Amino acid sequence: MNDNDKKLEEILEKLNIIEKRVSDIESNVWIIAKFQESPNSLDPLISEVIKFLSKIDSVDAADLQRKFNIGYARAARILDQLIQNDYLEDIGDHNNKRKIIKKNLDALKSKNGEYLKDPLFPKAVKIIKSYESASASLLQRRLMIGYARAARLLDQMEEEGIVGPAIGSRPREVIKNKKN
Repeated sequence: MNDNDKKLEEILEKLNIIEKRVSDIESNVWIIAKFQESPNSLDPLISEVIKFLSKIDSVDAADLQRKFNIGYARAARILDQLIQNDYLEDIGDHNNKRKIIKKNLDALKSKNGEYLKDPLFPKAVKIIKSYESASASLLQRRLMIGYARAARLLDQMEEEGIVGPAIGSRPREVIKNKKN
């Protein structure tokens, strides 16, 4: 192999590396843009981030970057989403650390102690409590989410005894006598 072939091979390797980096950046930009469409659209990684947060006391974007191998912009957006949903608060230190609000995170635990509930669960419960009956379409309109997610939220509320069981396509009864 002559010098020109070696140089060409090195250039092609560097181009492949650059192409991969650009692809990663484009992917992160798409994810960020996609999940800014509505105020309740959350990054798909948020459930894993919540499980991670349950084990620590404070977090910053660099922590999320290292743990989940994501870019700074995506990590910062996830932190913003967690702040907006009252799972984090600013502690005012120079490192931009955010304090994790454990009691709000604990509201996402299922009965078996796993963090399986949707991060919008507390907001959905607040909405449902002010009505006599609950439906997926109500949650869809109020939270600006899709049907499948709204239906999962109702199922999670049924497990917690907040709403009654599904009866066909009729709205579910909101159980008012329990402390929710």
